Amino acid sequence: MSNTTTPTLGYYRLQGIAQPIRLLLAYTGTAYTDKQYDYGLTADTYRVHWLKDKFTLGLEFPNLPYYLDGDVRLTQSHAIMRYVGRRHGLVATDETGLVRQDMLEQQLVDIRVAFAMGVPFSWGNNFTADKAKYINDTLPPQLAQLSRFLGDNQWFTGRNINYVDFLAYQQLDWLRQLSPETLATVWTESDMGAQ
Repeated sequence: MSNTTTPTLGYYRLQGIAQPIRLLLAYTGTAYTDKQYDYGLTADTYRVHWLKDKFTLGLEFPNLPYYLDGDVRLTQSHAIMRYVGRRHGLVATDETGLVRQDMLEQQLVDIRVAFAMGVPFSWGNNFTADKAKYINDTLPPQLAQLSRFLGDNQWFTGRNINYVDFLAYQQLDWLRQLSPETLATVWTESDMGAQ
């Protein structure tokens, strides 16, 4: 692992699943190259940008996002988050924190999948109904669970910020943009013990 190279984060020219990585890198003051690929809606546009690099980077599992740091070549957004978190001491250090860290990370994956299946992939005739169903039925219980899990802690794993807090922040920000009133209402009710 080299400390003399500037790491590179490769992803599409959008926030997506790389945004928590960018936030974590900014928080840690890590100088890095943000290699952004155009995301085209046609196979030809897609091939021109990402596919020309895909198999030339020495990645075990070529995919986006990727992170290159000297000899370290990573794909998978959570593996990248864990790596950067470990490098900067932003991981749990005791068993209780590790359990909370691991559990929250997987819960956030479940929330992201429910969001993706409930809203963005539903751009057809049922979008409005599917969005309303997600906001009314799926989102409130998920947010209430997160609020209870956070409890009185400042951060999800306890008293110290952790890489999963950046994952949670980005997920909550997406949900806030989708339905600000739901996020505010559920979080407030849960804090007051109503749910």
